[in-house]
Amino acid sequence: LGRQAELDFTAWQLAVLGDNGAVYALDPVGGNARTRLLAVVNLGGRVAGFAEDPGRETFYAALPDTGEVAEIDARRWVERRRIPVGGRPARLALDASGAHLWVGQDGRDGATAQVALVERATGSVVARHEAGPGPHALAAAGAGLAVSASPSGVALLRAGTEARPLPGLGGGFAEAVWSPLAELVLLLDRGEGKAVAVRPDGRPVASWQVAPGAAGLFLDPTGRLLMVPEPDERRVTVVDLGRGTVAHRVSLEGRPRRVGFSRAQAYVQHEEGGRLSLIALNSLVEGGRPAVATIAAGDGGLGAADDALGATVATAPGDGAMLIASP
Repeated sequence: LGRQAELDFTAWQLAVLGDNGAVYALDPVGGNARTRLLAVVNLGGRVAGFAEDPGRETFYAALPDTGEVAEIDARRWVERRRIPVGGRPARLALDASGAHLWVGQDGRDGATAQVALVERATGSVVARHEAGPGPHALAAAGAGLAVSASPSGVALLRAGTEARPLPGLGGGFAEAVWSPLAELVLLLDRGEGKAVAVRPDGRPVASWQVAPGAAGLFLDPTGRLLMVPEPDERRVTVVDLGRGTVAHRVSLEGRPRRVGFSRAQAYVQHEEGGRLSLIALNSLVEGGRPAVATIAAGDGGLGAADDALGATVATAPGDGAMLIASP
């Protein structure tokens, strides 16, 4: 007892990206009486985007102040190399083939108007696609294919060819996600208050009204339900991608900002307070009535100026166990 095995087939680790430019590897299940911290990878600068490839045990972090992307070994928790991409890299998206990494820009002074395509094997930039001024939101939509959305518009990016602008969609886009189940790229225009669905060939197929100032796009684990937190309305709009309709507009007690998921629940985090709203996913089926509960988690909310790069809720080992970051 108390001795850690040389090789643990039940090992489970959590990566936490700090706002100080460090990646913390934790063992929430094991550890010891003093600490659950396994390693710290100090990147030496603010991180503006990340991507992970669990199958290859690799983690990427964009460093806008140095114009680089850091590649981290997620088995040994050490930095493998720095990939110079130029400008101010931010959002990252892994290509479906696993061979490439798409790198967008943050749109600040010194940023370029290009999305870079990095070959992972060599760590070199093999193409630069003109995508207009950023910040660029990226969604990998198939092997060698991505969609870039920004305040200047939407562009279809394909390896080996020039970027193709998609006219008629408008501008002001701030988020882009890919649903493998629906085979759709989902875009959020916060200013106009709309979510747009686009096919991988660039053809728009649907648009749904959401509140202006919506906080983001969050897909449930199946890829069918799209959740859009609307802080000013104190609600979450739920789009059923299988039917192509708004299924629910779920009223909440607080101002929702981010959504994380277990297999059965959506965990909605709020700007203020130390409580989360839980929405049962099986209650969001056609004709269902949303079942909402609340739990306490920490002493405060995410804050109006929250700049987390993703949902700060993660699944843990065990049936229904969750880990929640409390800033």
